[in-house]
Parts: sequence; structure tokens; C-alpha cells
Amino acid sequence: MDLACDDSFMTRLYHAMAKEAIDWWSLFEGTPLQPSWKAGPILLDLRAAPRFQTELLAWAEATPVGVFLASGQPLSEVRKVASRWLTQVAGGSGTLLRYYDPRILAPLLCVLSSEQRAGLLAPADTWHWHDGHRWRHAVGPLQAGTDGAFPTDIQADKVTRAQLDNLQHYRLAAEAQALSTHYKAVLPESESPAAWVLERFRDGVALGISGRLALERWLRLAITQGAGFYQDAPFNAIWARNDLTTLEKLTAMERESEAGNASIHSSAG
Repeated sequence: MDLACDDSFMTRLYHAMAKEAIDWWSLFEGTPLQPSWKAGPILLDLRAAPRFQTELLAWAEATPVGVFLASGQPLSEVRKVASRWLTQVAGGSGTLLRYYDPRILAPLLCVLSSEQRAGLLAPADTWHWHDGHRWRHAVGPLQAGTDGAFPTDIQADKVTRAQLDNLQHYRLAAEAQALSTHYKAVLPESESPAAWVLERFRDGVALGISGRLALERWLRLAITQGAGFYQDAPFNAIWARNDLTTLEKLTAMERESEAGNASIHSSAG
């Protein structure tokens, strides 16, 4: 679970611990990041806490609170591997591998090598997470160890900067696929609606738009105003303003779009 996603998480956890048996550990413990544990990932043992488990599963559908592992491994092994993968980034740059963020886990698995995927997924039989649109799952390594348990000491190269850079492409593609389904009824005709949405995302990213919600707002503008709306008046003038932040420009363009639509409806009436 990611403590950075919601300030109320620890309060919820302590309330749950008063009713059910729950153990938890900071994955930053024993690392240079330990002083920042309140903004980092924790590992929870929910096997004896069905009520809190149900609460978290429902919460995860609305908030990117974390990922869920079904595992027969000793918790000490799960904790060891989970902690190690936080720093499995080449170059010693201090970059944190946020595999516990359900919004990036599927794209991350796409850019990892087969050995890296096996190493990351090894602590669990299955991983479950809600990516903001639907529940997904991944299966741990199929090969069993000599004791019948899944191996937790698989050796794999660290994740490279090139792999992390490629992660954004897979994130955008996954989001484009999901939103092309969500907005199917109002998208312009296209041989590939997902490809059309992805191109709009790329337009936005090239101009500095980032984040799922901001990109969806950008997409809605493109749907109502046309793919290249930001190049035409009055939107190009708004985008050229240096006194507004990127999100303020986005808000101003949305207001302009709403005003324009209202004017059209008024004239038609």
C-alpha cells in the first residue's frame, strides 16, 4: 500500500487494527529512505483481516492505494523482495521504482525483460490491482523451486533508464485504449479509435500536459473542438499566454469551449 496516496491511510489502518489482527512493515525500513516512511510503501498482512481487506479492495477502485498479493511465501521473503525492487534501477540515481502504484504496474511489466518480470512477480502466486478502469492481475513465475515454493531470489538486471523512458508510451497506450472505449459514442469516426485517442494524448504531452485527469480533459476538448483545436483561434491565443500555468490554460480553454457551445445552441434556438 502507498501511504503517499492518502493522508488518512494510517488512521484507517490503526482503526482496523483495533478490530482485526493486522501486521505491517514499512518497505523503507533499513534503507536511506527510512526517515520518509510516512510517504512510502508499506506491506500489510491481511490474512486475518477480512473486513479491512474488503474495505481496501473497495477503496482501491476509487484511489490508487496499492496492489494486492496472494502468496504462500513466508512474509520475510515477500518483504525482502518487495524492498529490494524499490531500488532496482540502474545507475544509482536514487530513482524509486514505484511498482506498487497500480496505475503503472501493467505498463511496467510491458517494458521489463522476462527475467525482470519473473523477479518482480516472484513473491506472489498472483498480483491484483485496479488500474483506474478495471481490475487486472498477473501470475507469478510458473517454475517452482525445489521446495515447491515460488523462487524469491531470481537474479535479474536492474531496470534501465531507457526502459523507464519507454514506460510513458505504454501508460499512454493503456489509457488511450480504456478511454477510447469510455468515449466510444462521441469519438470521431476512425479505423482505430484507440490510436486516435493516443495521438491526442501525444499532442497534449508534447505541449506539457501530464497526468491522467489533465489528459482526459485535453481529450474532451479534442473531441468537441477537433483534433488540432489548440492551433486555432481562440485556443491558440490562450495557449500562448505566459501568465498562466499549463493547468490554468487548460481550464481557460474549457471555458472558451463551453462558451462557444452555448453560443451555438443560442443561435440555433
